[in-house]
Amino acid sequence: MDGRAGCLRHADGWGWYVYPCRDRTPGLYVRLADRWIVGGYENSIGRTSVYAGRTWTMVEVLDGRVALDVALGAVTGYDRASVEPMVAASVRVALGERVALRLLPIPRIPRRTETAAVHVAVEVRL
Repeated sequence: MDGRAGCLRHADGWGWYVYPCRDRTPGLYVRLADRWIVGGYENSIGRTSVYAGRTWTMVEVLDGRVALDVALGAVTGYDRASVEPMVAASVRVALGERVALRLLPIPRIPRRTETAAVHVAVEVRL
């Protein structure tokens, strides 16, 4: 993001206003063997978000080294509700037997954000 990008945020009944988005949102998550996920991160509006859900692998190619996954769940830390639905599609690229890179595109949401982003995660199998 550049310094001009912004997020829209609800202002306690006074409408929406634009403010700078955080471009680094560190976090940690765990994915269990049965595909349940739970995690937390510092979100783009400067709040702590926690989430839980489940993932499904939709497509695998190159002997399973590249996969398209979809996650469904719930997340906290945003303005519309204390808990909101979460839907995320991501690509996992295996870098070795225990390490993978995950890329998750975050599209611009009309009337909610002015920016798009890409979430990058390094996964380590314990």
